[in-house]
Amino acid sequence: MGINRPNRPQHAMNVSSDTPMRLDPGAALAAALQHAPGLTARAGLLIFPTETVWAIATRSDAFALTRLQAARTLLGDANTGPATWHVGSVDAILRVAGGPGVLTPIQRRAVQRLCPGPVTLRLELAPEHLEGVLSSAGLEPGLANEGATLNIRAVAHAGAGALLLGLGGLVAIGTGDGPRAFRTMIAARHQLGHGPIELFEADALPSGRFSTVVRLPRRGGFFIDRVGAVSAQQVESRVCLRVLMVCTGNTCRSPMAEAIARAQVEHLAPGSVPVRISSAGIHTAGGEPMSGQAVAALAELGVPLAPRGGVGARAGLSHPLTPEALDGSQVIFAMTSEHLRQIERLDPAAAARATLLDPSGDDVPDPFGSEVASYVRTARAISSMIAARLTQLTAGELGSAGIPARNDGYFQGAIANGANG
Repeated sequence: MGINRPNRPQHAMNVSSDTPMRLDPGAALAAALQHAPGLTARAGLLIFPTETVWAIATRSDAFALTRLQAARTLLGDANTGPATWHVGSVDAILRVAGGPGVLTPIQRRAVQRLCPGPVTLRLELAPEHLEGVLSSAGLEPGLANEGATLNIRAVAHAGAGALLLGLGGLVAIGTGDGPRAFRTMIAARHQLGHGPIELFEADALPSGRFSTVVRLPRRGGFFIDRVGAVSAQQVESRVCLRVLMVCTGNTCRSPMAEAIARAQVEHLAPGSVPVRISSAGIHTAGGEPMSGQAVAALAELGVPLAPRGGVGARAGLSHPLTPEALDGSQVIFAMTSEHLRQIERLDPAAAARATLLDPSGDDVPDPFGSEVASYVRTARAISSMIAARLTQLTAGELGSAGIPARNDGYFQGAIANGANG
């Protein structure tokens, strides 16, 4: 019983405790699905590949964790924690946890931006919501949750995803070698109860790297409990909202806007999406300090200077606008219409994510060369504009300048190219 290789005829083998079934989208999967519901109904164990490792899965019932723990013990896995609810799509998660107030803004963003893919989410739910979510998902308490924290993963493997969609989700643990686990479990099946054990095979094999585990408490923020197939930097880039302020020289308006925005995002409501602010100038080679009048204006408003990046002698200095800076920003605020035109010339794709900082559509006048009082007036105006824009951002009302809601396949592409670390 070897692993099926590419170009092998794709068909569903006969259901047998000793013979694997094919797990490929389409007709073969449909045939497999004819048998899988019966397996889960009879409290069996299903072993199938995901994009990370192999899953050992079962239906949720009062004895599911006992079955999975017996499999762990048999395979030498010392983990005794809860399993993870595996589903085939983001919609499957939102159907049970997408009601008003169930997920915090950052939790919802993590679901939409990290799933489907090689990430396990640990979502802390309010006690008043936990019971309803478990009931809607058909999960026994304690099976995929530890206290108020629920383990969820939407797989990106096409065959496994279709299987899970057909079955409405399963609870699962991971193993590095599915066929070996299958053989071991078949040889000692008396230790696993009386339900059947079935192995699904597919041409798309696991990468061998476990999923990255991201914990999202209700108070806000996120914590990476385990780095796996997705790096911490990739999680950061997907979960956080990156906002770029753009002006001409990056010494007056945009660095003041950066500092003011950084101060304001510190006061966002608990559970809000983390916002990362930076700034750049269209006509600068970089390396210039913020103007003294701008520094004085920020001091007048009680705004601390923003740490504008860079290291050593370049820390706190101006930065030129580059295609890389635009590409790494989900929302771009320009001070004037001319800056918007320059952004479009530099990167046409970024134009859809760019808009004027002033919600009224007016330019922010350049105080360059003026007295401090003029800078203070500009800073106060910028502060009001940023407050309005942050309200729009947190409410999801910014329109085309906002980040797309759903995962764009970044992780799947990274894994396919081997850049999954």
